[in-house]
Amino acid sequence: MATAQADTAAGAKWVQNVKELWGPKYNITVTSNTTLPLTAADLAPQAQSILSGDPDMFLTEASDAGATTLIPALRQRGFSGPIILYSSTGSEPTLQKLNDPNVYAEKDIAYPGSDETGKPGVARFNAIVNGAGHMDEARNNPLYGRGYVGGLALVEALKKCGTACNRDSLNAALNDLNVDTQGLTPAPIKLTRENHQAIGAALFWVYKEGKLQLADQKSYPSSIYDKP
Repeated sequence: MATAQADTAAGAKWVQNVKELWGPKYNITVTSNTTLPLTAADLAPQAQSILSGDPDMFLTEASDAGATTLIPALRQRGFSGPIILYSSTGSEPTLQKLNDPNVYAEKDIAYPGSDETGKPGVARFNAIVNGAGHMDEARNNPLYGRGYVGGLALVEALKKCGTACNRDSLNAALNDLNVDTQGLTPAPIKLTRENHQAIGAALFWVYKEGKLQLADQKSYPSSIYDKP
């Protein structure tokens, strides 16, 4: 697997976790790692660096703007393997623009506007975003889904905290919380004092046959930040 990280401290930590946690756990060898500038028009040198290790697949933390530049450069140089856009990368317009059935986006929250899961939590989220007239923007911005899910958690914590809620009791409620999102996330939100991973599962999405769809009906544990 080749990897590419954003030029940030978080990006460097992400690649370290891929090598040290995912590698041994899933028998993955990182053949090369490339740092991507936060703003760049031409990523041809980075594409060449990614391909230098002759990888079978490519995992990237690139921004959406970077992905739409970098991925065509990889394809033009003959790379035909699967490409996975990690976490907040890969908005629906990005996948639609790439129109590549071997490019996958890992998401722990359903895409705004998508009815692929058929779950009531997704329908409720879509209704709220549509009612606000923000769907076009939400399709480009993963913070809509993340903000909504964070709001669900906070509301449940406030209910649990009760009428005499204060800072300490709210923290205690947040650190012992289970929230069923009714399918908006592939697993319930679960927060403990020791683990703020919250969801712990994700789905892979792909744009093919003219629409955004689930690549697989299974969910996979997003265990990259788990302790060994």
